[in-house]
Amino acid sequence: MLGGSAMSTQALAEQGLTSALLPEEIEFPPFNYKMIWHQRQNKPAEHQWFRSLVLRELMALAQK
Repeated sequence: MLGGSAMSTQALAEQGLTSALLPEEIEFPPFNYKMIWHQRQNKPAEHQWFRSLVLRELMALAQK
């Protein structure tokens, strides 16, 4: 099933689209992430909080 899609598994199967089982973890080479935003969003506290939340969670994932 595609996330956010109203298309059912049956509809996908009828189109000949199939699913496959993948290994539990897939190794990807490291790459850099960047966050960008419009300059007017530099100061609002809610945007600062959200950016720090995203950064903290990504850093935690990178440690795994």
